[in-house]
Amino acid sequence: MHITIEAMPNGTENLSIYSDNDIETYRDVLFYVGQVLGGFFVINRAGELELRKYGDTPVLTVERKHRFSSSFSDFITRYTAVSSTNLRTQIAEYYALDPDDGLTMNLGVNSLLQFGLEETRRQLCTNILNDLAVVNYVPFDSDTIGNPALDVGDILSFSGGQADATKYACITSNSIKIGGRQSIKCVGKNPKLSQAKSKNDKNISGLLAQIEAGKIGIHTFTNASAFAVADVDTKIISIEFATTEANHAQFFGQVIVDVTAQPVTRSATAWM
Repeated sequence: MHITIEAMPNGTENLSIYSDNDIETYRDVLFYVGQVLGGFFVINRAGELELRKYGDTPVLTVERKHRFSSSFSDFITRYTAVSSTNLRTQIAEYYALDPDDGLTMNLGVNSLLQFGLEETRRQLCTNILNDLAVVNYVPFDSDTIGNPALDVGDILSFSGGQADATKYACITSNSIKIGGRQSIKCVGKNPKLSQAKSKNDKNISGLLAQIEAGKIGIHTFTNASAFAVADVDTKIISIEFATTEANHAQFFGQVIVDVTAQPVTRSATAWM
C-alpha cells in the first residue's frame, strides 16, 4: 500500500529544528519524522526503506485451521491522548479526545515539534492524535502455518476458536522459518489501566519522568520560625535565584495562617 506524504497527518506542514538538538544519526531523523506523520519506518523485503501507517483494514483473515496455537487478549489497545514535551518550557503538553479513557502515546521530546507557537504545536499533535485514534487492536500471540507475504504493520483478522472475527490486530513481531511455522505477535497495553489516572495525574507522571532523567530539580524551604503579622506590612517570603546557564524556574509559596481575633466588648441601651 503506497501512501503519499501529503495524505498523512502533518504531511503538508513545513517543519524545522533548532541547531541545538539531540539528533545524531539518520535513524533519529526517521524516528522523529515517523512520529510527526503518524506512522513508522521499516526495511521491507526488497531492502528498501518504507514509511507505513497504522491501518484499520485487514489484509488477511487467519482461520482456525491455519493456526497451531493462538492466544488473544480480552481487551482492545486504543489511544485517546498524545503527550509531547516542550523542550523550551520543560513541560509535558497533553492533548486528548473526549472522552479520554484510553492510552496515551508519549512522543517525548520530538525535535521537529519544538518550533512555533503553542497553537501550532497543539495543531500538529492533534493531527497525530486524530490519525492515531483509528488504532483498535487486539493483542495476540499465534503460531501459524506461515505466510511469507505478511510483514510488520500488516492488519489481520482471526476467525474460529476463541477468535473474534469482528476485531482486528496489527503485527508488531514476525518470525518465520522457511518450511516451518510462522510466529506473529501484536503487542499492546490495556487502556483500562489508564482510566485511574486523570489528565492532571498524567501530566504529573510526565514531570516525574523528567525529574528521574535529571531535567528537573526541586528544592523545598521552610521558614525557621513563625511570623507575627498585624496591621503593618511584613515580608514573609524572599527568594534569590542565580544560574550559570539558560534555565526555567518556577517558585511556589504557601502561607499557612493562624488567625486570632482580638476580643471586643460592646454595650447598648435598649429603649422600650
